[in-house]
Amino acid sequence: MERRDYLLDMIEKMAQFLRMLLQQLSKKEISEDKAIEKIGSYFNIDFQTILGLEKEVQWKTLNDIPNLNSKNQELLADFFVEMAEKANTENPQKAIEYRKLALHTYENINNTSKEFDMTRFQKITALKTL
Repeated sequence: MERRDYLLDMIEKMAQFLRMLLQQLSKKEISEDKAIEKIGSYFNIDFQTILGLEKEVQWKTLNDIPNLNSKNQELLADFFVEMAEKANTENPQKAIEYRKLALHTYENINNTSKEFDMTRFQKITALKTL
């Protein structure tokens, strides 16, 4: 019982961190580089490195992150979409890579989750049309 409570607490803290970072990014309270640095150190992953990797490798990397459930993966994908929007004018190639990573993250959620989400489906469709 204690272990389950601990895991749920860790999952919720991760969600709070992602929401806070998304909010700071959208309000321009934090730079894109600083946001990627924070999220990379939080998850102990170099997201710059996984941007150009194959979809299956990206999925494996995301699935290997402890306590990263589907809801938190979706927040992470939303973060990548936001990063793509920020990079769109300065570095269009980087924006494309972030969109692909977001798309692959949403698809990973669909592959690993048993629940269908229409909003996620619409996000996937929107990313595929860009």
